[in-house]
Amino acid sequence: MLKAQLYKMVYAEYFVDTDPGFKHGTPITLNNDSLADVNFHVNLSSLSGGQHMLFIRTLNDSGYWST
Repeated sequence: MLKAQLYKMVYAEYFVDTDPGFKHGTPITLNNDSLADVNFHVNLSSLSGGQHMLFIRTLNDSGYWST
């Protein structure tokens, strides 16, 4: 049986449409208990009309990025 492992998020970021590279997205503020829900606002004012893709990724305390 596999045992689930919980990791603490130490960094989070988002970007729209184009990946700027790890740690070059817009940072998301995390609270001390990073296993809880995280709320943040995305500034859409610079985007043109139409469809866009929002990406969110996190870095855990073991140094692994989310997919």
